[in-house]
Amino acid sequence: PQKIEVCSRLEEYCNFKTKLNLRSAINLQKLTKDQIQKYVADVGHSQLLISINRNKNLLEICRTPLFLNITILTYKNIPTD
Repeated sequence: PQKIEVCSRLEEYCNFKTKLNLRSAINLQKLTKDQIQKYVADVGHSQLLISINRNKNLLEICRTPLFLNITILTYKNIPTD
């Protein structure tokens, strides 16, 4: 049998007039603050953790795994002295 994967934002998919006949679906949720804090602490970026706790905009950016990882990689390359 042929297989196909579809990727879409939930809100946009719900607005489509024609729905796909899918056998299953996965809906990815945003990361919680606790999940973000644990991950950042586990990778050893305590200063980034402080910044995330102080800055609500940074917290919101980090709620998706992609942007959390980009933030961590970027933070690694910022001199601290």
